[in-house]
Amino acid sequence: MPANAGHVLVTRVANFGADLGLVLSVDGKDVGSFTEGAQYSGYLSAGQHRLTARVDPNRTGTGPARKTLTVQAGQTYSYTAAWSGQRLVLVRNP
Repeated sequence: MPANAGHVLVTRVANFGADLGLVLSVDGKDVGSFTEGAQYSGYLSAGQHRLTARVDPNRTGTGPARKTLTVQAGQTYSYTAAWSGQRLVLVRNP
């Protein structure tokens, strides 16, 4: 792990939708589009960051899921992008 950084993982929930991609951005910059079975794994500098997850294609006008996290050096932060009814959410994993 890089010095003064934390590890961030974002995984798609199993029932996300086979024909849907998960687009993840960090601090307003897209870091990737993830299909079934794929996940984001990256390192963020210590401090506050904004994660935004959105669905693509967005056929139903689903709003993005947003999470602000304060990264501490040496820590790992794991989230799952999941559905809560018709809403996309980022759930922190224990």
